Amino acid sequence: MVVIFEYLKNAWTGSLSEIRIVKESIVFSRKKMLFLFTLTEICHILGVTPLELFISTLSWLTFSILLSVKHEQLAELKWVHVFIPLYVNIGLQWYLSTIVLIRRFRMRSRPGVVFPRYIVSMFSMVMILLTEILLMQQLEDNSSSSTRLYIQVFAPYFVWLVMVAIFYCAGCTRQQAPFQPVTFNNN
Repeated sequence: MVVIFEYLKNAWTGSLSEIRIVKESIVFSRKKMLFLFTLTEICHILGVTPLELFISTLSWLTFSILLSVKHEQLAELKWVHVFIPLYVNIGLQWYLSTIVLIRRFRMRSRPGVVFPRYIVSMFSMVMILLTEILLMQQLEDNSSSSTRLYIQVFAPYFVWLVMVAIFYCAGCTRQQAPFQPVTFNNN
């Protein structure tokens, strides 16, 4: 904070009282945190529940920590161990989606709406899981002996992106309202 104050003091052509006002406004803006979206808005935009968002955030945080440990060679880890949090994330997402499917069938929801959304959700998870497995295998092999290209590794992810784009565009053109993503978890 002193560095900011000294920089402003040297750069400011005004009086010292004006510099203190600027410094106090910087401190005030750091204490008062501004959020762009609330949790419910983020969950609605992503089409997930807060529990799914928490699981995904926790798994990606754990994956990032393990990736840093592997990269810095602080511990002897294999790539399989680094990717375990992402595999657990996919497994838990699959489990939660199956629970939602069973609940919707028990609530007598229309199977013509529930089942296709479940299939799309499962297809998405399989494509992401396949990309993670191929990436882990690519990293496990030495680059000199590897015959697989990275475009081949990420091909399932690209297929998933195209599928998501088509699915969202189809949902957007069917509705005569502002854009609302059609996802499995929306009620």
